[in-house]
Amino acid sequence: MGVVITSTGTSNATDTASVVTHAARAARSAMDAAGVTPSQIGVLINTCVYRDSNTMEPAVAALVQKEAGIGLEYADGDPLSFSFDLMNGACGVLNAVQVASSLLATKSTDHVLVVSGDTHPSMSGADAPADFPYGTTGAAFLLEHTENQDGFG
Repeated sequence: MGVVITSTGTSNATDTASVVTHAARAARSAMDAAGVTPSQIGVLINTCVYRDSNTMEPAVAALVQKEAGIGLEYADGDPLSFSFDLMNGACGVLNAVQVASSLLATKSTDHVLVVSGDTHPSMSGADAPADFPYGTTGAAFLLEHTENQDGFG
């Protein structure tokens, strides 16, 4: 039993410098590739390091969740969705997979969406120093539980 990456998505268009927009676009791309609707996403985990204007609160994950259209229903019986930032530098994605594995193993959700991205905190390429090592991009992958031995162990 393990966890598999069902689909992935990316965003690197130059029409925005917002990591929230890039991560949301990547999230929608990953959901579309898997044929999964926003209402099927139980948990969204954001692992980006550099954030729009150094935003700390609210959690960037909540902003991505809103822009991606995940969990916006609030009536009785609507599916619940939860999102949070998991900040641990270069290990953030690995930690997100570990958390997702636990959530999926308990069957508390069927789909966990992990998003990440980076942007210069100024959100403007003109203000970014020439040696800033990262491009403005977003990425996402959708994780699901599997009964066979494929995927993460």
